[in-house]
Amino acid sequence: MNAKGWTSPAMASGPGNLTEDGAVDAFRRVSFTALLRRALVRSLSFAGRSSRAELAVTFIAAMTFVPLGSLALMLARVPTGSWSILALNLISMVPFPALLARRLHDHDRSGWLILPALFGFSLWLARAVVSAVEGVDARIALDRWIWPLDWLAIAANIAMIALLVLPGTREDNRFGPNPRNSG
Repeated sequence: MNAKGWTSPAMASGPGNLTEDGAVDAFRRVSFTALLRRALVRSLSFAGRSSRAELAVTFIAAMTFVPLGSLALMLARVPTGSWSILALNLISMVPFPALLARRLHDHDRSGWLILPALFGFSLWLARAVVSAVEGVDARIALDRWIWPLDWLAIAANIAMIALLVLPGTREDNRFGPNPRNSG
């Protein structure tokens, strides 16, 4: 152990650890609402980088929006057919393409890599629209033809999830500064 109180420079920037000048590094806490606000403000911006926390907060918000929106529609006595649920799902998905691209930027990868994941989304959307317009029997007939494409979508989505949950580059990259260092 050296005189500063820490054993390696890699530990110096951790929460509560001593920095090289001997000052205590304060743990930065960012609230759920601040992360959600940041994600919504940047929901159509493909520029820059986003942290895993921003992705998690947006995901949690989207997963609570659809059931709460459905409940609100039922309480308001609006017919909650497949079109209204489809609309709620589509509204909740608005921020995700740009957010996924910014997460890829955090790995110093091109945002164009979200296209294979959007392929899986387009399969879901095609099924939802066919169900809403033609009914379940037409959806089943469609599934008989497009089921092999589901395997491609599953592989693309697994690769995308792996990239999204892994930490990005620690230093600044060509897409901007590290989002964990900037508020």
